[in-house]
Amino acid sequence: MPSASPGFLLLGALGGMLLAATGSPALASEVPSMEIGSLMPDSLGAWHRTGEDARYDRQSIFHYMDGAAEVYLSFAFRELLVRTYAGPDGARLTAELYDMGRDSEAYGIFSRNRQGPEAGVGQGSEFRSGYLVLWQGPYFATVYADRQGPDQEAAVRGLGAAIAQGIGITGREPALLDRLPRADLVPGSLRYFHLHTDLNQHYFVADDNILDLGPDTEAALAGYERGEEYAYLLIVRYPTPERARAAFAAYREAFLPEAAAGEPVQIEDGTWSAAVRSGSYLLAVYDAQSAARATALLAAARTSPERSPQ
Repeated sequence: MPSASPGFLLLGALGGMLLAATGSPALASEVPSMEIGSLMPDSLGAWHRTGEDARYDRQSIFHYMDGAAEVYLSFAFRELLVRTYAGPDGARLTAELYDMGRDSEAYGIFSRNRQGPEAGVGQGSEFRSGYLVLWQGPYFATVYADRQGPDQEAAVRGLGAAIAQGIGITGREPALLDRLPRADLVPGSLRYFHLHTDLNQHYFVADDNILDLGPDTEAALAGYERGEEYAYLLIVRYPTPERARAAFAAYREAFLPEAAAGEPVQIEDGTWSAAVRSGSYLLAVYDAQSAARATALLAAARTSPERSPQ
């Protein structure tokens, strides 16, 4: 079995703790697959493709990565292509291109471990320690070199840009993100996911899946900062209002047993939390520094418009 790449270690730090999803997330309109190998260049300047491409689907991906496959399977991952390039002085580049089936799914895997500033490659990207990740349309890509230096960094960025250009599809962020208020939103804090294990990686709520998250739900988490005050807003969209109603009832019983719907409650650490259901949506605020702040975030999310999903 190949050793884990930096990308697997980054995305799969908690992979061994994840539960495999039962099937892939439900997609409203998947993007037809293109021949994934045609989206990557055979050469880029002094760098040339070497060896045969490796391909993995939802079953065989476990043979390429150990512990992190569940991260991709929690989204609608279809196929992974891995291509290597040989360059000057025996240096090597590795590019991994993931067909995620839908723009929102590619955005979700990209958002999972985002930390640093935008790298300016593709629709969204980040460059860290010689490792580039990017999102373009329904695809997620990683590019990294086997050594670090100015020439290698330029090659990594250049190959990433060539892959984004080869994809040639401009994607849309998940429609659910439209419901997140923009005032005081912390740049780069947006996370989009489906499972409670992903939620717990970003903000631990409970060991049990008290929010009834699953492949057929969508969730977004974001941080909000005003002065020195920081709070989190979670939005979950369920397939039906009935499912949302049941999840909200279970959540209130487990997390806010004494609170009325939307009523802020001060918890043991002194911060405030609140939750409310609105149709097929559940909204929750965590770590607010005041009851007024928790109420304001919920109100802003309830009134934010949302375009139709893809």
